[in-house]
Amino acid sequence: GDTVAVELVDAEVALAEARQFAKESKQGASGSASGSKAEDGDGEAPVEEVGLATVAENNIIDDDYEDQSKSQRYARVVSIVRRGWMDKGYCGSIQPRSLPKSEQLLRNPGRPVGVLFQPADRRLPLVRMRTRQPAVLAEQRIVVVVDAWEADSAYPSGHYVRALGMIGDRETETRVILHQHDVADPDEGFSPAVHACVPELPWSVPATIEDKWRRDIRSMCVFSVDPPGCRDIDDALSARIVEPSELADTDDGDNMLIMSLASSGQLVELGVHIADVTHFVKPGTAMDIEASRRCTSVYLVDRRIDMLPKPLTEDICSLRCGVDRYT
Repeated sequence: GDTVAVELVDAEVALAEARQFAKESKQGASGSASGSKAEDGDGEAPVEEVGLATVAENNIIDDDYEDQSKSQRYARVVSIVRRGWMDKGYCGSIQPRSLPKSEQLLRNPGRPVGVLFQPADRRLPLVRMRTRQPAVLAEQRIVVVVDAWEADSAYPSGHYVRALGMIGDRETETRVILHQHDVADPDEGFSPAVHACVPELPWSVPATIEDKWRRDIRSMCVFSVDPPGCRDIDDALSARIVEPSELADTDDGDNMLIMSLASSGQLVELGVHIADVTHFVKPGTAMDIEASRRCTSVYLVDRRIDMLPKPLTEDICSLRCGVDRYT
């Protein structure tokens, strides 16, 4: 949403303005339904009304709700500090009712035709846009970027960016879902700068480990909990019997119980081992910035969108059997 500046107003004033706004909105909707046309189109496409009132605004109009509403605080928006529009645009399709009724004008307009774009997210308003290819775009999911929203316009205005594919196609609808949730495009891949941050293959743990804080546990039995066939094994477990000699001897009651368990061979240390990706992803690098943008790997039914390049996740950091790796 937008970042706005507001000023507090009296509850009585706010309720009075809300009732007046509701009255005017109903009158305007009645007039639009009887004769409103799309401003930028061919003069034939009717504008479909979009309800933008929130539940709270609708409740304000209810007299039974008024007494409770007076105890709440109200404010009036006086300035829009920053627009919350997505720079990458919104997915959706052209509203069929806004298309030219003339078949000739639809197929060969010869000039930009005004239509209304319906975002896939129905919480968003229609967007006014112009295009020279309404017939082609009418059957596709498209991306539109919002440019402005004039104070005297019922809808914001925007421009067409690109088409994602035919409406109803599984691949197209998958792209819409990914775009709506700001997930990286599966075809986008990683930039050369990101790949440059990945060590060259084949990679192996150095013979001499210089990190003093790193402990060598290659003699321990460590096993993966990932299913067979998994290539990016990023976590593993270990379990070992703790000897009494490893424990500090104190008179503490809890420690005596622990010592008792260790003496009988019943004290087990459970180890959780996570692939040490941070050893390779240095702060401020291209790979770090890209990983921050993607946030996480996304798993769908038929694909996976990685947060990091595959050479790192499926080889260098993968805890494969019989291969030395950092954790």
